[in-house]
Amino acid sequence: MEKILIVVTIFIALNLIFYKTLNGFVKKQSGKKGWKLGGGRFFFWEGSITTSSVGTLLIMYILKLTNIMTF
Repeated sequence: MEKILIVVTIFIALNLIFYKTLNGFVKKQSGKKGWKLGGGRFFFWEGSITTSSVGTLLIMYILKLTNIMTF
């Protein structure tokens, strides 16, 4: 159970970092109209979830290789 909690925490932390660093940039690039129509938001969140998932898998793999966490 604690492993699931660790994975979810890492995923949320990476997602928050992605959001904080790129949200303003993407809004500025797509413009108010593009952001309001939903297309800009959809691709932003798709990228955020993909990046957070890959980052979480990479971090968990590194933790396994270094024997910090065993599965």
